Amino acid sequence: MRVTTAHKSGTKEQSRVSFGTTLLVITFRVALVVTLLVMVVLGVWAVLALLGGLVASGDPITMIREWFKTVSGS
Repeated sequence: MRVTTAHKSGTKEQSRVSFGTTLLVITFRVALVVTLLVMVVLGVWAVLALLGGLVASGDPITMIREWFKTVSGS
């Protein structure tokens, strides 16, 4: 029985990342970090606004009651 195999070529292909691809990756990472920072800032602002409303109304039940009155227009 005869086994046939392919000969290995001596050339090695090297992958090189182009400058454009590097800039694209950097831009993506910066955009991701900026997006996450904006989300954190908005989340902190929302919590502070909720706590401010809670302090102004006195207790959670009053705050909820006044919110429903405001939304419904009563």
